[in-house]
Amino acid sequence: MKARASVVSVGARTAIGLNALQTAMLFRAGAAGMAMAPLADVDGEPITMCFDKTLSPLLVGWERAVALATPALEEALSPLGGKVDGSRVRLLMCIDERYGRAEKASEDADAAAAMVTKIAARANALLPGITPDVTARGHASAAVCLPDGLALLESRGCEAVVLGSVHTDYEPAWINQLSEKGRLFKADNLDSFIPGEAAAFVVLMRDDVARRNELEPMAAVVSVALGAEAATPDNDLSAFEAKGLTRTIRQVAEPLPEGMTAGWAVTDLTFEMRRVHEWQSMLTRTRKVWSEPYAVDSPAQRIGQLGAAAMPLGMTLVAQGWRCGSAPAPIAVVYGGSEGGARGAVLLAAP
Repeated sequence: MKARASVVSVGARTAIGLNALQTAMLFRAGAAGMAMAPLADVDGEPITMCFDKTLSPLLVGWERAVALATPALEEALSPLGGKVDGSRVRLLMCIDERYGRAEKASEDADAAAAMVTKIAARANALLPGITPDVTARGHASAAVCLPDGLALLESRGCEAVVLGSVHTDYEPAWINQLSEKGRLFKADNLDSFIPGEAAAFVVLMRDDVARRNELEPMAAVVSVALGAEAATPDNDLSAFEAKGLTRTIRQVAEPLPEGMTAGWAVTDLTFEMRRVHEWQSMLTRTRKVWSEPYAVDSPAQRIGQLGAAAMPLGMTLVAQGWRCGSAPAPIAVVYGGSEGGARGAVLLAAP
């Protein structure tokens, strides 16, 4: 089983941790980030949300996203300072689907442009010459852009790829939209999700570049797979079909040698039953991929909806878990599913 790249550095900022280590250790210990937020739903009632309580309650939208992303980006890039030429680094920035929808091009596109510009500027200050690329495919964005990033590394087109994202639901207008659609978690609405916010960045390198820069691999990236589901929140198709997710998991697991299985899954599942049903259907069809027993972690159920940050954060939790010796298995699958139907997975192995 050959690694295509290695994770050599990570950074995170979440509702339960100011950095990647805090987030990974507190998550493993069972911590949750739910609290009453200073935001109201369409009925004027306060909402339950997972949010960074160190940020000003008046900071919202893309400006809040920048405040979340900045420390996570700085944490991930700090080991590269003075070692790597920024012009040989690619920043793969994943953002939420709503920023790429044509029908809301004006308002959301402006917010996305401002957010990405600020984050890219900070990255360029840390690593002058770094080149950003943006993918607006939501939860599965990492699986959409990562194949090109890995190909660049393998062809020596760059020395490092920084894969990351920031997501925040802390925005009054967005909360109203979610509330109107009945998607916010409440005592009388359990088929829903808890709004959240998080930022996560992972730095990928070839092993020879990592050794040259005296960076120790935290996780090996073995494969990436991308598929699509027909069932979405906007139609009535059955999520139990799970054809796209099943193909995605089978494809990502293809490099596993005979007899080797994945013992750890990190998903983006919330409490919305359509996604849970899809996941359950996939598990029954891909039983040979999974160890007995296997562990499933779903951070969004304890630290809030993760949006496009789902897969980068999952990779961060896995890499940090192996670094600290708190991981439940040496082979992991990180999975994300976008609202529009895209399904992505990354197969990781302990270094």
